[in-house]
Amino acid sequence: MVAGCFMLFGAPFLLAGLFMIGVSVRSALGGEPLTEWAVLMLGGVAFAAAGTGIVLLATYGKRKLGEVERQRAEHPEEPWLWDQGWASGTVRSEERATVVFTWIVAVIWNAISAPIFFVLPDELEQGNHLALIGLLFPLVGVGFIVWAVRATSRWRKFGTSELGLVTNPAPIGGVLAGTIRTRFDTPPESMKLTLTCTRRVAGRGDDSATETLLWHEESVVPGTAMQREAKGIVVPFSFEIPDDVPPTDQVSPPVTIHWRVRAEAEVMGVDYSSRFDVPVFRTDASLAEASRSHAVSHAVRTGREPAVSFDPRDATVQIAPGPGGGTEFRFGAARAPGAVAGVTAVTAVFLGSAYGIRLLGAPLLFVIVFGFFGVVLLAIAVDLWLTVTVIEIGNGGVSIRNSVLGIGRTKHIDATAIEDVDLSIGMSQNESAVQSARAWYDVVLKLSDGKTASAGRQIGNRQEADWVVARMKEALGDVWIR
Repeated sequence: MVAGCFMLFGAPFLLAGLFMIGVSVRSALGGEPLTEWAVLMLGGVAFAAAGTGIVLLATYGKRKLGEVERQRAEHPEEPWLWDQGWASGTVRSEERATVVFTWIVAVIWNAISAPIFFVLPDELEQGNHLALIGLLFPLVGVGFIVWAVRATSRWRKFGTSELGLVTNPAPIGGVLAGTIRTRFDTPPESMKLTLTCTRRVAGRGDDSATETLLWHEESVVPGTAMQREAKGIVVPFSFEIPDDVPPTDQVSPPVTIHWRVRAEAEVMGVDYSSRFDVPVFRTDASLAEASRSHAVSHAVRTGREPAVSFDPRDATVQIAPGPGGGTEFRFGAARAPGAVAGVTAVTAVFLGSAYGIRLLGAPLLFVIVFGFFGVVLLAIAVDLWLTVTVIEIGNGGVSIRNSVLGIGRTKHIDATAIEDVDLSIGMSQNESAVQSARAWYDVVLKLSDGKTASAGRQIGNRQEADWVVARMKEALGDVWIR
C-alpha cells in the first residue's frame, strides 16, 4: 500500500519531467534562444530524476517489504531471520545503492540550481548584489558531484564487500564476531572497524528524522591479521556487546534501532569504506552473559580492579596526586580538537553570514536568525576551547571544579552518596555515507538519590574512558568496601 502510494506520487514527477524535456528539445531545434529552453531543460531533468528516484525507491521498498513479511510469518519469534542476508549469515555492503543515490541527488540538485547562472547577470545589472548568495547552491552542487564520483570510483575499485557472521545473531551481552571479504590488490596496513547502535526517530517526513548514538566501539585490525584469498582479502573482527543496550529493530517505526559495522582503510587513490547492518538481539545466550556481567560488576564494587587495556602514556586525562591528599583527574581545555574545529567553523559561517547579509541590505529578520544561532554556537565553542575540569577524589568525597580561564566553582559530593561511576555518550557525530560515527564520552557519577553528576567530559577514546572510570572506582574503593 505504502509502496503503491510512493509510485503514484513519483509518476507525475517523471512524466512532467519527460514532457518538459521534450518541449525544451523542440524549442532548441526550432532556433529559440538558449535562455528560453535551457531553464526548461534543467527543470525537466530535475523532475525526471526526482520521479525516477521515487519510483525506484518504491519498487525496492515493495520487494523488500514482501520478503520481510514472508519471513516474519515463517519465523515470528526470530526477527534475525526476517532479513535474507541475516538469515544466510552473509551481509552485503551498500556501495551500489550509494552510487545510485548519490548520482540522483547530484543530478537533481544541479539541475535545480543551474538556472541561477541565467538569472544572476540580469540581477547584478540591476544592482541586486544580494543575488550573489544564490551561488552557494551550485557550489554545493559541485560538492555533490564530487561525492558521486568518489562513490562510483570506490565501487569500481573495491566492488561489493561481504560481512560473514560467525555469531548469528550477535547476542546482547555477548560477542559479535565475523569476517569481512573485500577486493584488495594488496592488504592495507590496517583497517578500522566501528560498531554503532543508533536510535532513529522519524517525524512526518525523512527530513525531520533525528538520530541518537547509543553505543559506539572501535577496533583496528592490522594487515598481518588479514588473510589473502583469490578475490581479495578476509578481515576477521569481533566486538563485545554490553548487556544494557536495545536490540535491532528496523520494522517498528517511527522509532527504530540500527546496529552497523563500518570498515575503513587508507590506500592509494580512493580510500576503502563500507558499512553493514548487523543483527543484534537478546537471546538465551545473551541472558546468560548478562548474569555473568552482573557478577563482574559486583566484583568491581567490592574492590577488585577491572581489567582495562589502555596504555597510560597515551592518556589525555592527567592523573596525579591531588593537593588535598587524594587523587586528581585533570581534563584539560580543547580536549576534542576535531569537534572544536568543526563547531568553530560553523560558528564563523553563521556569524559571517549575519554580517554579510546585513551589509547587503537583507531584511533584519535574517540577520537576527543567523546572529542568534551564531551566538549560541559561539558559547559552545568557547566551552569546548577553554573549559578545564579538575576532579579530586579523597578525604571522604569528590570535588569537581569546572573553570574557564581560572574562573569557576567547586562542587563537593560525599563519597557515601555515590553509587557508581559510569560513562555516557556526550557529543557524537552520526554516521553518513561520507563519514563514520564518532563519540566523545563523559564520566558520570550515579548518586544514591537517583541523580547524576558530571565528572569529566569529552574523552575521544573508549579505552581511555574505561581506564579513567576504573581509576576513579579504584580511588573510591575504600569507601565502597563494606
